[in-house]
Amino acid sequence: MKKLILIIWLLVFIPKSVGASGGIVDDNYTAFGDRLVLTDTYKKDLLAVGNEIEIKGKVGGDLFVAADKVKISGIVVGNVWLAAGQAELFSQVGGSVRGVADKIIIKGEIGKNLFIRGGRLVEVKSKVGCDVYLNAYQVKLSGQARRADIKANKLTADGKFEYMVIKSKGSSPLVKIGDSARINDLTVLSAAEPVMAEGAQVNKLNIKTISKTNLFYDGLFRWIVSVFSLLAVGLVLFYFTRNWLQHSAELLSEELGKNFIWGGGWIVLAPLVVFVLFLTTIGIPLAAMLLVIWASGFYLAQVLSSFWLGRMIYFRLRNKPALTPEDYAPSSLLPLIIGVIAFKSISALPLLGQIFFVLAIIVASGSGVRVIWSYIKE
Repeated sequence: MKKLILIIWLLVFIPKSVGASGGIVDDNYTAFGDRLVLTDTYKKDLLAVGNEIEIKGKVGGDLFVAADKVKISGIVVGNVWLAAGQAELFSQVGGSVRGVADKIIIKGEIGKNLFIRGGRLVEVKSKVGCDVYLNAYQVKLSGQARRADIKANKLTADGKFEYMVIKSKGSSPLVKIGDSARINDLTVLSAAEPVMAEGAQVNKLNIKTISKTNLFYDGLFRWIVSVFSLLAVGLVLFYFTRNWLQHSAELLSEELGKNFIWGGGWIVLAPLVVFVLFLTTIGIPLAAMLLVIWASGFYLAQVLSSFWLGRMIYFRLRNKPALTPEDYAPSSLLPLIIGVIAFKSISALPLLGQIFFVLAIIVASGSGVRVIWSYIKE
């Protein structure tokens, strides 16, 4: 969800421009554009935001890049911070690489650590000075590092590593250790046995089989933690903004189409306002505040959706046409508690749960914004 929002924001709102090239930039530099090809030598930090970005020049400080498609082939002396849909990193990095991407391929040399949270695929063919931490559906790892910590449904591992810890995800994982693997200490936590190639050399092997029962309890534990986390935020809102929560939940039951339009408009247009405000010095504090409100709104929308769902269930259980004032008293938390449990249970369903989650967030955001707007007009 977060990556989808980032990509929508980048595709819609970044203005079309091209960064300067062929020179030397002494100060920190920021580049915005639809398609950027940056070939300058940047002596300090570089921030690049756009739809498609290619960085060929040398960056003397840290590199911050966010785009739908990213390709980095220039040398980076400092660290790389990356957020992308698809990314290719074919360069030498003096510091660490930290990133989030749906699909990313990394080749080259990294001086310190590598931290990547991926979606579909993370492929690494690099020499890493310290440690590697990867999390994705499919991971292909080769090269060299001191330690590798990997979470994946499908994994192919080659290369030279002092320590490697593999935690496979899912009930039917696939873990392959290739012919060129040279691992001193390997620990595998998986629901299935790893496949070891004949040429693989592992000095110390520790395999811990995870049963389907353990996987179930692990998922149940994460679900319980998410329920209590959402409930804690909901309790704060219930006690301090009960009127807004009540009015928003009531409006949520009416004019779903209008709430959807308002919610979609808020989710899409708020980043544009933030971007415009950031271009002015005087508007930066307001932009920062609006950005925090916009980001936290996704979690608040979950609370509102839960409260609305809990009210509906509460109606049926008590056979009441509507809630009375005492149902909103501080001692009456049943609608919220029931709603949080129901919301998290439905959201956990495959595919249908994800569709429900997205629609609930959009509609609840619209309802909440409409109520706030009515307060402002009054």
